[in-house]
Amino acid sequence: MSGNGRQMCPCQCHWDLSWLNFGSTRIAVTDVDGMFCVERRGNFLFIETKCLDEPLTQGQGIMLRELSKIPKMTVVVLYGEKGWPRYIKRIEMGELLPTEDTSRVEFQRRVDDWYRRANALSAPVT
Repeated sequence: MSGNGRQMCPCQCHWDLSWLNFGSTRIAVTDVDGMFCVERRGNFLFIETKCLDEPLTQGQGIMLRELSKIPKMTVVVLYGEKGWPRYIKRIEMGELLPTEDTSRVEFQRRVDDWYRRANALSAPVT
């Protein structure tokens, strides 16, 4: 799906929401191509995936920056070929941070760190 909520993928597996209107504006629903979200004890890891040369659209950027402002929400954009991350962009408090190199091993390390923090932040007080 891409562009104003239209169904564009060859498999036709997404909803076509191009008929939705938001007043008389050009606002349209955004397509989150490969969205993955994990919740652990009220903490969320939100991962948007992109091919190496695929741009982050304006609508996606707005949405991800705003999501990153929500407490307990970690937002990242992962670039690479399917299943093989090469670059990561973190988004913190509405700011898109510089691109960093990554790999499966490095990204797993980051996920492990997030998981430990999520568990520690939500540990019951005894």
